[in-house]
Amino acid sequence: MPAIEIRDRVYGDYSIDEPLLIELINSRPVQRLKHIASAGISPYILPNRDVSRYEHSVGVMKLLIDLDAPLEEQAAGLLHDVPHTAFSHVIDTVYRQSEIQDFHEKFHRKIIMESDIPAILEKYGLHPEYILNEEKFPLLERKLPDLCADRLDYSMRDTCVARNCGGQVREFRNHLIVQNNEIIFDDKLVAFKYAVFFLDAAKNMWASAIEMAGYEIFSEAIRIGLEKGIVNEGDLFTTDEQFFAKLHDSKDPAIASILQKLNPKLRVEDNPHDFDFHCITKLRYVDPKFVDGDGEIRRVSDAYPEYLVMVDKHKGKAKKGAHIKVVSY
Repeated sequence: MPAIEIRDRVYGDYSIDEPLLIELINSRPVQRLKHIASAGISPYILPNRDVSRYEHSVGVMKLLIDLDAPLEEQAAGLLHDVPHTAFSHVIDTVYRQSEIQDFHEKFHRKIIMESDIPAILEKYGLHPEYILNEEKFPLLERKLPDLCADRLDYSMRDTCVARNCGGQVREFRNHLIVQNNEIIFDDKLVAFKYAVFFLDAAKNMWASAIEMAGYEIFSEAIRIGLEKGIVNEGDLFTTDEQFFAKLHDSKDPAIASILQKLNPKLRVEDNPHDFDFHCITKLRYVDPKFVDGDGEIRRVSDAYPEYLVMVDKHKGKAKKGAHIKVVSY
């Protein structure tokens, strides 16, 4: 079985020669992720947000490989995003669940079990139900504010692509270690720098006024499409291009007037005194653990009290949300 050559914007060039991973990468659900944007509708309005769910999923797998995670955890990392709908977390905004962002998780088992993935896993002696249980994989997923491979990859990837900070990302990767089945840093200062790095992305990328505006604007078009039967729940599991085309090609006047706003000329402002809609999105921050010179494991907030001040300020702003006014498009 020929190896798969990967050219990655975070990890560089590398090869995958493990047969199980090769077959999973080539499976239909994983290949579909090439056509699902991690940033939802944002690539339509913002430059350098063109990360696909495929790129992220393969990246999570690669990070788990680098951390010597078991093969089954590497496979689970590759598969963790296969249930994502078209335009990723936009669907959470459609159903007004943007503070939770877990709509896709309800379909994880269904998407995998109704595909060619179970046969591939069983061929290599892995039980599909085991792979579906993310509680078995502590390096792949952990609750905020801890580190995990999923959180590390999307934060490094989104920021590296948007801001060309590959050197900084390499520093973070070089200081990641595993202790007690948990990803931590081996350096206090690097842990602090990553925490600030993540917090900046949370404030100025994932919870920016322009990103939230794009989600809310597009979500209104989807709501209309669902109400009028132009699109249905099954369409959510196609690709971004197919789903957008179905809305666009409907020629529905209300949808058309909304879709025309989704372009790079869109400008918004956060104005609590004059706004078109109020948005609240998922609160994100990390408080990484690190091992100090005495071998003790501590959190960044213990070593850097000023970081707690930064987090509290972020929490306060996130709780208020953004009062968004569309200025022009």
